[in-house]
Amino acid sequence: MSINVKKFAPLLTFSTKSSFWACAKRQLTFLAKTVDICLKTILFCVSMSLYIFLRRKRLESIMPKINLKTLAYNTIRSKIVTCQYAPGTFLNEEQLTTELSLSRTPVRDALGRLEQEGLLEIRPKCGILVRPLTLNDIDMIFEVRMMYEPYVLTHYGANLSVSALNEFYDIFKKWDPNKEIYRDKDSFYDLDYRFHALIMSACPNEFINRSYDTIQTQNERFRYMTGSVSNFRLEATFKEHMSIVEPCLKGDWEEAKEQLIYHLEQSKASAFRLVAQSETNNLAHRMTL
Repeated sequence: MSINVKKFAPLLTFSTKSSFWACAKRQLTFLAKTVDICLKTILFCVSMSLYIFLRRKRLESIMPKINLKTLAYNTIRSKIVTCQYAPGTFLNEEQLTTELSLSRTPVRDALGRLEQEGLLEIRPKCGILVRPLTLNDIDMIFEVRMMYEPYVLTHYGANLSVSALNEFYDIFKKWDPNKEIYRDKDSFYDLDYRFHALIMSACPNEFINRSYDTIQTQNERFRYMTGSVSNFRLEATFKEHMSIVEPCLKGDWEEAKEQLIYHLEQSKASAFRLVAQSETNNLAHRMTL
């Protein structure tokens, strides 16, 4: 029995067309959903990128100002302390902005802070004076040290780290004038600074500590100005420090205070001699020019 294909052709055609449109509809639906997901993903990514960009811009508009102010302050302060800006010389904003490649705002902020710390003196119509350190300044520095250090030792000495005191005890005990490390002035200054900083670290009063930090800056500048310390003071300082540490380890704060006062008095006298010697040398140098 033969089948008449032509008879069933219309049905086959209809079936084929229906399958095509059904398949096309499914594909279009899938494509539409895919496009929708892609658009939403792109929109989300663009939104997040824009948010991150705007947030970064906002942070950049704040952070550089803080960093530049700090940079200006640290740079100018360092040059004053190390006497690259010599005591008694005049500075001006234009010079500093050019030298530091900064705008006036961070430089002006730094100058204000340094004036409060006593390193600069702003004189209208004259300029910005790098304050010299006079004998009177040295006297006032040691007056403040005499007020703070013995007070802290007697009232807060019990807060001192015993291990730190023992460490200094070992250093001072091993002092040998024949060893290079004990004759190096930079090492001496660093050790002296750390020892007195240890004493002040016992103090919980932030106002005292801030005030003391100010005179420490001037003290550091004084060392750069004189540029020397006698070998006699090297040896004497080690012995005086030992005389302070020993009663501290025993908890005898009154004796430690008395030894500290004696040490500060001797250091003050030495500082006066160094300033007088420095001024004499400068005068002799000017006379030879």
